[in-house]
Amino acid sequence: MLSTAPASQEHLDVAPTEVSMVFSDAVLDLGATILIVDTAGTDWAAGDVRIDGSSVSQGVTGDLADGRYQVRWRVVSADGHPISGTFDFALGEVSAAVPAASASPSSTPALQAATDSDAGRNAVTGPPFILIGLGGAVAGFLIFVLILTLRKRPTT
Repeated sequence: MLSTAPASQEHLDVAPTEVSMVFSDAVLDLGATILIVDTAGTDWAAGDVRIDGSSVSQGVTGDLADGRYQVRWRVVSADGHPISGTFDFALGEVSAAVPAASASPSSTPALQAATDSDAGRNAVTGPPFILIGLGGAVAGFLIFVLILTLRKRPTT
């Protein structure tokens, strides 16, 4: 991510009408999610996430009260890999409390912990690869048994 508005750790006097981010590469329109969460766990995001090339933005609902907010985002980069992260900003008079993830279930998809790196992107792990490998091994075994069975049959 190249930049955010509001900037990370920025202290605003006036509530933003939207939050936005600019990435180094284009972002795909595949399940992008942006939450704007206050210290009570309330999500203030309004409407759909808007994607324009490498820019992503999300409207803010209502008038934000003074306090601290955390923007939790998840997008899919042009290479098809999901990336996610967080950044914080404050509005008006604020206390020392830091936004915390809500402990109650939400209808909004949960976001993973912040990460904006390529670490682990090329790792070949996880259930899909294991299942494909097991399927290939079973198919190979069945072909082997079939060949052995056909070779042992007497010819008439």
